Amino acid sequence: MKPNFLIIVCTLLLLQFSGCSWQEYFMVKNLSSQNITIRYELEDSKSGTFNIFTAQPDGESLSNKGTLDYKDRTKLEDKDTTWNGIEIILKPNYAMVFGNLSNDHYINKDQYFINSRTFNFNMMEIEYGDNLIKITKNNFDDYFRKEKGIIAHEVK
Repeated sequence: MKPNFLIIVCTLLLLQFSGCSWQEYFMVKNLSSQNITIRYELEDSKSGTFNIFTAQPDGESLSNKGTLDYKDRTKLEDKDTTWNGIEIILKPNYAMVFGNLSNDHYINKDQYFINSRTFNFNMMEIEYGDNLIKITKNNFDDYFRKEKGIIAHEVK
């Protein structure tokens, strides 16, 4: 029984330090035919923690099927000058990537996150045409759905 236990422990240690890692991304996808305005606010993080969400989101182009095609990655211009407020104009067929998890699987906003990760999302407004969507920390999981490592809200 001891040799089996040692093999299991050694295998687990090798997996831990083998460099295997994965990412899960948080994004808003603009699948509509018009620009959308996204405003969001981050919470102040505690000392010694790592934030999930960033104030410097990336823009990624989308394929015809609505998946990331990685042809055009760009920093998005923040029109809000406050430290925790972000305002982005997102073009059609682009996604705004505004957060990620490393080596952790997103289940919901209230879960325990490894590596001292903090769910530092406060609120988001998405404006398109005459529509305004208000997303808060409490209703985040009603709007953002996970599929294949992407936690996204789609504007159509």
